[in-house]
Amino acid sequence: MCSISRRAGFDDPIELMRGQHLRLEQRAALLDRLAEHVRHHGSDEDARATAGHVMRCFDEDCPMHHDDEEEDLLPLLRAATPAAEQARFEILSAAVVAQHRDMHAAYDALRPQLAAVSDGRLGAIDQPLVDRLHALCVQHIELEETELFPFAHAHLDAAALERLGRAMAARRNAAYPNGRK
Repeated sequence: MCSISRRAGFDDPIELMRGQHLRLEQRAALLDRLAEHVRHHGSDEDARATAGHVMRCFDEDCPMHHDDEEEDLLPLLRAATPAAEQARFEILSAAVVAQHRDMHAAYDALRPQLAAVSDGRLGAIDQPLVDRLHALCVQHIELEETELFPFAHAHLDAAALERLGRAMAARRNAAYPNGRK
C-alpha cells in the first residue's frame, strides 16, 4: 500500500508521513505475528522484545504522527483550501480525526495485554482486538494515501510545506535539514 522512493526528511513532510505509514503497516503486521507467536510460545524472550517494540510505535510514533496531522497539516490545509472545496475538506478532516480517535481506543484496549507480554506475564493476546487495530490502521492509511495526501499536494504551497516540516521536526526535537530548528 505505502511506498516511498527514498528516505524522506522534514523538508518533504508528506513523503515523510508516507514513510511513517509504511512503518505503521509493518508494526501492524508484526502485531499479528506477535499474537500468533504468543499463542504458541507464550511470553518468551522474543515475544517480550517484540511487544515492547510494538508498544513504542503506538505509544510514541503514532501520537506524534497524529499531532503532525491534527495540529499542523489539517490547519494548514483548512487555510489553503478554496471556498469551493471547504465542504470536501471538512468531511475529509473529520474522517481523519475520527479514525485517529478509533485507533487510539483500539490500541488502549490492547495495550494492557501487550504490556503483560512485555513483562512476561501473559500467554495470549486477544486476536479480535489485534484484528480490529490492524483493520483500523489499514483503513486509515488508505484514506490518507488516497485522499488526504493528494489533497495536500494540490493545495499546499512550498511555504506551507516548509512550515509543516519545521513543526514536525520541532515536535521531535530534531533539526530541520538546513540545520536550523
